[in-house]
Amino acid sequence: YLVAGTPFADWMTALRKYLHGQSKQLDIPVDLRLAQTPFQRAVYEALLRVRPGQTTSYGELAQAVGKPLASRAVGQAVGRNPIGIVVPCHRVLGKDGSLHGFAFGLAKKAALLKLEGVRPTSANWEREV
Repeated sequence: YLVAGTPFADWMTALRKYLHGQSKQLDIPVDLRLAQTPFQRAVYEALLRVRPGQTTSYGELAQAVGKPLASRAVGQAVGRNPIGIVVPCHRVLGKDGSLHGFAFGLAKKAALLKLEGVRPTSANWEREV
């Protein structure tokens, strides 16, 4: 799902720097043909616009893709994201700021957000992980 032509070592270097806190931005080219539907592609494109240190909600993503009543469908698309850190689904929170599903577990989602400088936005973050 990563763009051909980019050396694998470059991908690994970028990922390593990100995970070690040496880089807030994970600039790895992505082939969005990984999306199974045009809706999923729109959701993944919207996720890629959420910058490190920022978060969004499922409802805000639904609005961003022009489907303001489709927050559950957005959640399903986010849940099907096959490259979860590169297409940053960890930046999606519930509308109240709470942590919700993440393929690698909520503790890892919270850790990635903290790595990017995001502070808990819900009183129950610590209880959720």
